[in-house]
Amino acid sequence: MPNETNNTSAKKEARLLLVDDNPANLKLFLEFLKPLNVKCVTAADGKQGVTVFERGCFDLIIMDINMPVLDGFEATRHIRAIEQSTRRDNAQISRIPIIALSAHSVTDTRKDALVANMDDCLSKPVSKLELVEAIQRWLPEIQLTEIQPVSEDSPKAKIQEQALFDESSFSDELTFDIQALMKRVNDKVELAYDLLSKLIDGLEEDLKQITNHAESGDVESLHQVVHRLHGGCCFCGVPKLIKASYELDHALLKNRETNIDALVKALILAIEDLLNWHRNGGLKKTFPDTKTGAALN
Repeated sequence: MPNETNNTSAKKEARLLLVDDNPANLKLFLEFLKPLNVKCVTAADGKQGVTVFERGCFDLIIMDINMPVLDGFEATRHIRAIEQSTRRDNAQISRIPIIALSAHSVTDTRKDALVANMDDCLSKPVSKLELVEAIQRWLPEIQLTEIQPVSEDSPKAKIQEQALFDESSFSDELTFDIQALMKRVNDKVELAYDLLSKLIDGLEEDLKQITNHAESGDVESLHQVVHRLHGGCCFCGVPKLIKASYELDHALLKNRETNIDALVKALILAIEDLLNWHRNGGLKKTFPDTKTGAALN
Protein backbone atom coordinates (compact mmCIF):
# COMPACT_ATOMS: atom_id res chain seq x y z
CA MET A 1 0.00 0.00 0.00
CA PRO A 2 1.46 3.41 -0.93
CA ASN A 3 2.66 5.56 1.94
CA GLU A 4 0.78 8.50 3.32
CA THR A 5 2.82 11.62 3.98
CA ASN A 6 3.60 11.83 7.68
CA ASN A 7 5.82 13.63 10.17
CA THR A 8 9.24 12.32 9.14
CA SER A 9 10.89 13.73 12.24
CA ALA A 10 8.89 11.23 14.28
CA LYS A 11 10.08 8.18 12.33
CA LYS A 12 12.10 5.72 14.37
CA GLU A 13 12.31 2.72 12.06
CA ALA A 14 12.67 2.37 8.29
CA ARG A 15 10.39 -0.10 6.50
CA LEU A 16 12.15 -1.71 3.53
CA LEU A 17 10.94 -4.01 0.78
CA LEU A 18 13.77 -6.13 -0.72
CA VAL A 19 12.96 -7.74 -4.08
CA ASP A 20 15.48 -10.24 -5.49
CA ASP A 21 15.13 -13.71 -6.99
CA ASN A 22 18.45 -14.84 -5.49
CA PRO A 23 17.94 -16.17 -1.93
CA ALA A 24 21.65 -15.72 -1.15
CA ASN A 25 21.48 -12.01 -1.95
CA LEU A 26 18.39 -11.57 0.21
CA LYS A 27 20.01 -13.44 3.08
CA LEU A 28 23.15 -11.30 2.88
CA PHE A 29 21.19 -8.04 2.80
CA LEU A 30 19.08 -9.14 5.77
CA GLU A 31 22.28 -9.96 7.64
CA PHE A 32 23.72 -6.53 6.79
CA LEU A 33 20.58 -4.77 7.96
CA LYS A 34 19.83 -6.87 11.03
CA PRO A 35 21.67 -4.62 13.53
CA LEU A 36 20.22 -1.45 12.05
CA ASN A 37 17.06 0.47 12.68
CA VAL A 38 15.12 -1.10 9.81
CA LYS A 39 12.34 -3.61 9.31
CA CYS A 40 12.62 -5.70 6.13
CA VAL A 41 10.12 -7.66 4.04
CA THR A 42 11.34 -9.74 1.10
CA ALA A 43 9.90 -10.82 -2.25
CA ALA A 44 11.33 -13.40 -4.66
CA ASP A 45 10.38 -11.78 -7.98
CA GLY A 46 8.88 -8.61 -9.40
CA LYS A 47 5.28 -9.87 -9.44
CA GLN A 48 5.51 -10.90 -5.80
CA GLY A 49 7.14 -7.56 -5.02
CA VAL A 50 4.19 -5.65 -6.49
CA THR A 51 1.75 -7.78 -4.47
CA VAL A 52 3.69 -7.23 -1.23
CA PHE A 53 3.85 -3.48 -1.96
CA GLU A 54 0.07 -3.30 -2.37
CA ARG A 55 -0.51 -5.08 0.95
CA GLY A 56 2.16 -3.31 3.01
CA CYS A 57 3.47 0.11 3.85
CA PHE A 58 7.11 0.88 3.04
CA ASP A 59 9.59 3.75 3.10
CA LEU A 60 12.00 2.34 0.50
CA ILE A 61 12.21 -0.46 -2.07
CA ILE A 62 15.42 -2.14 -3.23
CA MET A 63 14.59 -3.86 -6.51
CA ASP A 64 16.71 -6.32 -8.47
CA ILE A 65 16.40 -5.77 -12.21
CA ASN A 66 16.84 -9.15 -13.86
CA MET A 67 14.21 -11.48 -12.37
CA PRO A 68 11.81 -14.15 -13.67
CA VAL A 69 8.03 -13.62 -13.94
CA LEU A 70 8.33 -9.82 -13.83
CA ASP A 71 11.62 -7.93 -14.02
CA GLY A 72 12.50 -4.94 -11.86
CA PHE A 73 11.73 -2.35 -14.52
CA GLU A 74 8.21 -3.68 -15.12
CA ALA A 75 7.59 -4.15 -11.41
CA THR A 76 8.53 -0.52 -10.83
CA ARG A 77 6.14 0.63 -13.57
CA HIS A 78 3.34 -1.32 -11.87
CA ILE A 79 4.18 0.25 -8.52
CA ARG A 80 4.23 3.76 -9.99
CA ALA A 81 0.83 3.12 -11.62
CA ILE A 82 -0.58 1.98 -8.29
CA GLU A 83 0.79 5.11 -6.61
CA GLN A 84 -0.70 7.35 -9.27
CA SER A 85 -4.09 5.66 -9.07
CA THR A 86 -4.15 5.83 -5.29
CA ARG A 87 -3.04 9.45 -5.27
CA ARG A 88 -6.20 10.43 -7.19
CA ASP A 89 -8.20 9.41 -4.12
CA ASN A 90 -5.69 10.59 -1.52
CA ALA A 91 -3.37 13.49 -2.29
CA GLN A 92 -1.33 12.68 0.82
CA ILE A 93 0.13 9.54 -0.78
CA SER A 94 3.90 9.96 -1.16
CA ARG A 95 6.20 8.61 -3.89
CA ILE A 96 8.33 5.79 -2.52
CA PRO A 97 12.04 5.74 -3.51
CA ILE A 98 13.04 2.65 -5.50
CA ILE A 99 16.71 1.69 -5.78
CA ALA A 100 17.69 -0.56 -8.68
CA LEU A 101 20.00 -3.48 -7.97
CA SER A 102 22.02 -4.69 -10.95
CA ALA A 103 24.75 -7.20 -11.67
CA HIS A 104 26.03 -4.73 -14.28
CA SER A 105 27.75 -1.42 -13.80
CA VAL A 106 25.80 1.63 -12.68
CA THR A 107 26.71 3.29 -15.99
CA ASP A 108 25.06 0.48 -17.96
CA THR A 109 21.94 0.47 -15.79
CA ARG A 110 21.18 4.01 -14.61
CA LYS A 111 19.57 5.30 -17.83
CA ASP A 112 17.10 2.41 -18.07
CA ALA A 113 16.41 2.62 -14.34
CA LEU A 114 15.55 6.31 -14.56
CA VAL A 115 13.32 5.71 -17.59
CA ALA A 116 11.45 3.10 -15.53
CA ASN A 117 10.95 5.72 -12.79
CA MET A 118 13.47 4.23 -10.40
CA ASP A 119 15.43 6.70 -8.29
CA ASP A 120 18.91 5.25 -7.74
CA CYS A 121 21.10 2.34 -8.72
CA LEU A 122 23.51 -0.01 -6.93
CA SER A 123 25.82 -2.46 -8.66
CA LYS A 124 26.46 -5.96 -7.29
CA PRO A 125 28.31 -6.99 -5.28
CA VAL A 126 26.95 -4.40 -2.87
CA SER A 127 28.91 -3.87 0.33
CA LYS A 128 27.26 -3.13 3.64
CA LEU A 129 28.67 0.38 3.50
CA GLU A 130 27.16 1.03 0.05
CA LEU A 131 23.81 -0.38 1.13
CA VAL A 132 23.63 1.68 4.30
CA GLU A 133 24.74 4.85 2.52
CA ALA A 134 22.00 4.39 -0.10
CA ILE A 135 19.34 3.92 2.58
CA GLN A 136 20.57 6.96 4.47
CA ARG A 137 20.66 9.01 1.25
CA TRP A 138 16.97 8.41 0.57
CA LEU A 139 15.78 8.22 4.18
CA PRO A 140 17.83 10.90 5.94
CA GLU A 141 15.25 11.13 8.71
CA ILE A 142 16.05 7.57 9.85
CA GLN A 143 18.83 7.16 12.36
CA LEU A 144 20.70 3.97 11.47
CA THR A 145 22.00 3.49 14.98
CA GLU A 146 24.92 1.10 14.30
CA ILE A 147 26.65 3.45 11.88
CA GLN A 148 28.88 6.05 13.48
CA PRO A 149 29.30 9.23 11.42
CA VAL A 150 32.86 9.59 10.19
CA SER A 151 34.08 12.26 7.81
CA GLU A 152 34.55 10.72 4.36
CA ASP A 153 37.77 12.70 4.00
CA SER A 154 39.31 11.37 7.19
CA PRO A 155 42.22 8.87 6.84
CA LYS A 156 40.37 6.46 9.13
CA ALA A 157 37.30 6.37 6.88
CA LYS A 158 39.38 5.78 3.76
CA ILE A 159 41.41 3.00 5.38
CA GLN A 160 38.27 1.27 6.70
CA GLU A 161 36.52 1.37 3.33
CA GLN A 162 39.55 0.07 1.45
CA ALA A 163 40.24 -2.68 3.99
CA LEU A 164 36.65 -3.92 4.02
CA PHE A 165 35.45 -3.52 0.49
CA ASP A 166 38.23 -2.99 -2.05
CA GLU A 167 38.98 -6.30 -3.75
CA SER A 168 41.18 -4.85 -6.47
CA SER A 169 44.19 -6.50 -4.88
CA PHE A 170 42.68 -10.00 -5.15
CA SER A 171 43.76 -12.05 -8.17
CA ASP A 172 40.88 -12.89 -10.49
CA GLU A 173 42.74 -16.07 -11.45
CA LEU A 174 42.16 -17.61 -8.03
CA THR A 175 39.51 -20.31 -7.80
CA PHE A 176 38.78 -19.40 -4.18
CA ASP A 177 39.88 -16.55 -1.94
CA ILE A 178 38.92 -16.82 1.73
CA GLN A 179 39.90 -13.20 2.44
CA ALA A 180 37.65 -11.88 -0.32
CA LEU A 181 34.75 -13.98 0.97
CA MET A 182 35.13 -12.97 4.62
CA LYS A 183 35.41 -9.29 3.77
CA ARG A 184 32.25 -9.46 1.69
CA VAL A 185 30.28 -10.96 4.58
CA ASN A 186 31.84 -8.79 7.32
CA ASP A 187 33.66 -11.78 8.84
CA LYS A 188 30.42 -13.68 9.56
CA VAL A 189 31.68 -17.26 9.24
CA GLU A 190 28.37 -19.12 9.24
CA LEU A 191 26.99 -16.77 6.59
CA ALA A 192 30.15 -17.24 4.50
CA TYR A 193 29.81 -21.02 4.65
CA ASP A 194 26.11 -20.88 3.83
CA LEU A 195 26.56 -18.64 0.78
CA LEU A 196 29.48 -20.63 -0.62
CA SER A 197 27.94 -24.06 -0.01
CA LYS A 198 24.66 -23.02 -1.66
CA LEU A 199 26.57 -21.73 -4.68
CA ILE A 200 28.50 -25.00 -4.98
CA ASP A 201 25.33 -27.08 -4.58
CA GLY A 202 23.90 -25.53 -7.74
CA LEU A 203 27.00 -25.59 -9.93
CA GLU A 204 26.45 -29.02 -11.50
CA GLU A 205 23.03 -27.96 -12.77
CA ASP A 206 24.37 -24.57 -13.86
CA LEU A 207 27.14 -26.29 -15.82
CA LYS A 208 24.65 -28.60 -17.50
CA GLN A 209 22.33 -25.77 -18.50
CA ILE A 210 25.12 -23.52 -19.75
CA THR A 211 26.56 -26.33 -21.88
CA ASN A 212 23.17 -27.28 -23.32
CA HIS A 213 22.07 -23.71 -24.09
CA ALA A 214 25.43 -22.87 -25.68
CA GLU A 215 25.36 -25.98 -27.89
CA SER A 216 21.75 -25.38 -28.96
CA GLY A 217 22.30 -21.67 -29.61
CA ASP A 218 19.60 -20.62 -27.13
CA VAL A 219 21.19 -17.27 -26.30
CA GLU A 220 18.29 -15.97 -24.21
CA SER A 221 18.23 -18.98 -21.90
CA LEU A 222 22.02 -18.96 -21.71
CA HIS A 223 21.96 -15.32 -20.64
CA GLN A 224 19.38 -16.02 -17.92
CA VAL A 225 21.48 -18.80 -16.39
CA VAL A 226 24.75 -16.84 -16.61
CA HIS A 227 23.19 -13.70 -15.17
CA ARG A 228 21.72 -15.61 -12.24
CA LEU A 229 25.04 -17.38 -11.64
CA HIS A 230 26.96 -14.11 -11.63
CA GLY A 231 24.48 -12.52 -9.23
CA GLY A 232 24.83 -15.48 -6.88
CA CYS A 233 28.62 -15.88 -6.97
CA CYS A 234 29.75 -12.26 -6.68
CA PHE A 235 29.60 -12.35 -2.85
CA CYS A 236 31.26 -15.76 -2.48
CA GLY A 237 35.01 -15.17 -2.77
CA VAL A 238 35.39 -17.01 -6.09
CA PRO A 239 37.33 -14.49 -8.23
CA LYS A 240 37.82 -16.67 -11.31
CA LEU A 241 34.12 -17.55 -11.50
CA ILE A 242 33.10 -13.94 -10.84
CA LYS A 243 35.27 -12.70 -13.70
CA ALA A 244 34.20 -15.39 -16.17
CA SER A 245 30.48 -15.06 -15.41
CA TYR A 246 30.63 -11.26 -15.56
CA GLU A 247 32.43 -11.18 -18.90
CA LEU A 248 29.99 -13.59 -20.54
CA ASP A 249 26.97 -11.90 -18.95
CA HIS A 250 28.17 -8.50 -20.16
CA ALA A 251 28.88 -9.75 -23.68
CA LEU A 252 25.41 -11.33 -23.93
CA LEU A 253 23.81 -8.14 -22.63
CA LYS A 254 25.60 -6.09 -25.29
CA ASN A 255 24.88 -8.69 -28.01
CA ARG A 256 28.58 -9.16 -28.71
CA GLU A 257 28.64 -12.43 -30.64
CA THR A 258 32.27 -12.46 -31.79
CA ASN A 259 33.83 -13.96 -28.65
CA ILE A 260 30.88 -15.77 -27.03
CA ASP A 261 32.31 -19.25 -27.60
CA ALA A 262 35.60 -18.36 -25.91
CA LEU A 263 33.77 -16.75 -22.97
CA VAL A 264 31.53 -19.81 -22.57
CA LYS A 265 34.62 -22.04 -22.46
CA ALA A 266 36.23 -19.77 -19.85
CA LEU A 267 33.10 -19.91 -17.69
CA ILE A 268 32.85 -23.69 -17.97
CA LEU A 269 36.52 -23.96 -16.94
CA ALA A 270 35.92 -21.67 -13.93
CA ILE A 271 32.93 -23.76 -12.83
CA GLU A 272 34.87 -27.00 -13.21
CA ASP A 273 37.80 -25.56 -11.25
CA LEU A 274 35.53 -24.64 -8.34
CA LEU A 275 33.82 -28.04 -8.43
CA ASN A 276 37.22 -29.79 -8.39
CA TRP A 277 38.31 -27.58 -5.48
CA HIS A 278 35.20 -28.72 -3.62
CA ARG A 279 35.65 -32.39 -4.54
CA ASN A 280 39.20 -32.23 -3.20
CA GLY A 281 37.87 -31.13 0.16
CA GLY A 282 38.25 -27.38 -0.24
CA LEU A 283 35.01 -26.46 1.50
CA LYS A 284 35.55 -28.81 4.43
CA LYS A 285 39.16 -27.73 4.86
CA THR A 286 38.16 -24.07 4.84
CA PHE A 287 35.26 -24.57 7.26
CA PRO A 288 36.32 -27.57 9.35
CA ASP A 289 33.63 -27.07 11.99
CA THR A 290 30.44 -25.60 10.59
CA LYS A 291 28.55 -26.19 13.87
CA THR A 292 30.70 -23.72 15.73
CA GLY A 293 31.33 -21.56 12.65
CA ALA A 294 35.09 -21.98 12.62
CA ALA A 295 37.01 -21.09 9.48
CA LEU A 296 40.65 -21.31 8.53
CA ASN A 297 42.21 -18.03 7.39
